[in-house]
Amino acid sequence: MKLNIILKFILVVGIPLIMVYLFVGYMQYRSMIGMVEREGSLRAKVSVELTANSIDERLILIGTATRSLAGYAAIDPKSTRRLQAELLRDLINTDMLIASAVIAWGDPRKGGLEGISMTRGNGGLQSDLLSDEMARRLICDYESLKKNSGGWMAPVRSADGLAHDAALLQPIQLDGTAGGLIMVSLPLEKLQNEAVRSSLSSSRFAIVNDSWIVLASTKDEHMGNPLRGVLNPDDSTAFPDDTRTFNEFMSQITADRKLGKKSNSKPVPVSFQGEEYWIAWSVMTEPKWLMIDAIPEATLLEPVYSLLQRDTLYRLGGVFLILLCLLGSALLLTRRIRRLNAAMEVVRTGDLNIRVEPGRGKDEITRLGEGFNLMVDSLAQNLDELAKAEADRIAVDRELDIARDIQQSLQPDLPPEFPHTVDFEIAAINLAARHVGGDFYDYWIMDDKHMAFMLGDVSGKGIPAAMFMGVSRTTIRMVANRERCPEKILKQVNESLIKDNHQGLFLTLFLGVYNIDTGVLRYANAGHQSAILKRSGQPSKLVADATGTILGTLPEAQWTQDTIQLELGDHFVLYTDGLSEAHSEDGTMLDTSGIEAYLEQCEGMRAQEVCEGLIRLSESIQSDQLFDDVTVMDLHRSMVGKSP
Repeated sequence: MKLNIILKFILVVGIPLIMVYLFVGYMQYRSMIGMVEREGSLRAKVSVELTANSIDERLILIGTATRSLAGYAAIDPKSTRRLQAELLRDLINTDMLIASAVIAWGDPRKGGLEGISMTRGNGGLQSDLLSDEMARRLICDYESLKKNSGGWMAPVRSADGLAHDAALLQPIQLDGTAGGLIMVSLPLEKLQNEAVRSSLSSSRFAIVNDSWIVLASTKDEHMGNPLRGVLNPDDSTAFPDDTRTFNEFMSQITADRKLGKKSNSKPVPVSFQGEEYWIAWSVMTEPKWLMIDAIPEATLLEPVYSLLQRDTLYRLGGVFLILLCLLGSALLLTRRIRRLNAAMEVVRTGDLNIRVEPGRGKDEITRLGEGFNLMVDSLAQNLDELAKAEADRIAVDRELDIARDIQQSLQPDLPPEFPHTVDFEIAAINLAARHVGGDFYDYWIMDDKHMAFMLGDVSGKGIPAAMFMGVSRTTIRMVANRERCPEKILKQVNESLIKDNHQGLFLTLFLGVYNIDTGVLRYANAGHQSAILKRSGQPSKLVADATGTILGTLPEAQWTQDTIQLELGDHFVLYTDGLSEAHSEDGTMLDTSGIEAYLEQCEGMRAQEVCEGLIRLSESIQSDQLFDDVTVMDLHRSMVGKSP
C-alpha cells in the first residue's frame, strides 16, 4: 500500500524535530532568564537597602541633633544665645558629613536676622557673624518650606551654576512664631563619597529628593540636576521630547510608595548612556530622599548569554542535518509538482497544447496531474466558444450602434431657424440607458408664427421601445402637418397607434404649440410628467399637468387643450421620469424637488446650459450608471431677442 503525499511529508520532513530543538532551547533560555531576574532583583534590593540605611542612620543623627538644638533654643533662648558658639560647635561635630551650621535670631518673615555661622575647614572649625548673603538665603529657604516644622531643602546652586550642598532648616519656635532659624549644610560631594563607600555593588546609583533632584550620583556632573536629564540616553544636559521613559520610571516608584513599600527592585524601562538598567530603590526615613541603584541589564544576563552561545552551536549542527533531510525530501517528493508548475507557466503564455504525465497510483499528485490535463482541455474548448460568442457580440454591438445613430437622426440637433429675430430659444438632450431607448423629443416650425415641440417616453427600454418610439414620432409629425390643435393631434395619433400595437406598448407625451409673437403656449399632455416653470426672480413651480391619459391604450380616449403665457426670462422645462426618478445606490431619489432646487440656480443661463446641467445632475446622482433613459428640454423666453 502506497502512502499518500501528506504521510510521506510527515515521515520524511524533520520539521517536528526542529520544533523540539527550538522549544527546548527557548524553555531553557526562559528558565535562565527567570533565575537571573529573581537573583538580580534580590541582590539589587538588598544592596540599595543597606546603602540607604547606612546613610539614613547618619542623617537621622544629624536631624535629631538639629531639632534638639532648636527645641532647646525655644525653651531657653537666653542661654542658647549666650552659649550659641559652643552649641553650634557640638552640632557640627555630630557627624563629619556636616560642612557648616548656622544659628540666626529674629523673625524670618520680617527680615533683619542676626547670629553666627560655623564652617568646617582644613584647620578646624571657623566661626563668623551671620553675613547678609547667608541671611537672605535663610529667609528664602524658610519661605520655601511647605510647613513651619522645618525640613531638608533642595540643593542650592552657587554662582558657578553648580549645586554643591543640601541643607536641613529648622525654625526656632518662640511663642508660636518663628523666632530664629538653625541650618546645617551637607556637601553633596561628601554625600556622594559616603554613598560610594557604603555601596555593595559596582552599579550606578543616585540619591534624589522629593522633587526628583539628584543629590548624589556616580557622576559628579549629575549632582543638583533633575533626574529627567540624567535618564536621557543621548545628552544628560538636554531634556528629551519624549518623556515616556521618565514618566514610567517615576510612576512605578510612586505607585510602590503609595502601597507602603519602602524599597523595591524590578526591571524598569530606563536607558542611561545607551544601556538598559534594572532599578532598585529605597526610602531614607529622615530626609524622605530616595536611594536609587541601577544595575546594567547586560551584567545580569551575561551568564545567560554565555550559555546560550554555547548551546546555539550544538543546535545549529542538529538543524543543519535536519535541513539536509528536508532538502532531499523536497527534491524527491516535489519532482512531479515542479513539472506541473513548469506546465502552468507554458499555459500562461497561451500554449494550450501542453500536457503532463500524471504518473501511476492514486495519490494526490497523480490526481492533480490528471486534473491539470482535463483543465487544459476544457480551457481550450471554452476559449474557442468564448471567441465565437465575442464575435457575435461585436456584430450585435455594431448593429445597435447603427440603430442608435438612426434613432438620434430622428431628433433635431440644431434649433429651428426663423427668417426674423425671435425672443426665445429651445434646447434638448437625450441619453439612452442602453444603446437605444424609448425617450424622444422633437421641435419644428409650423409657420412663421408658430413652433411645435414634443417630448415623449415609451414604456420599457431597449430595441422594442426604440422601434415604437420611431413609429410614434413619425405618426405625430405626419398628423401635425395637417392639424394644428394639440388635442386633435393626440386623438388621431392614438387611433393610429392602437391599430398595430400588439405588444401592449404605450407612451406618455407632451405636445406644445408656441406662438412666437405673443409667447402663448398651447399644449396637450398625454399622461406625461408636469413641466416646471422657472420665472425670473420667482421660485420654480409645477405647471402643465396631464390633460388626458397615455397614448396607445384606450381607443376612445380624449384630451383637452390648455394654455400658458410665457414671460420674458421664463424657463419652461420638460423631462422624462428617468430624471425625476434618478436615485443613488442608497435609494435617495432626485424627485421634482431636486430639479426645482437646481433651477433656482439657473437665473440668466441659456437653455442649452440648463439642459446640460440637468444631465450632469442625473449622472452624478447615479454615479454615471443610468437606470433609465433621461431626456430634458428647455423652452427659454430670453430677455433679449436672439436668432436661434
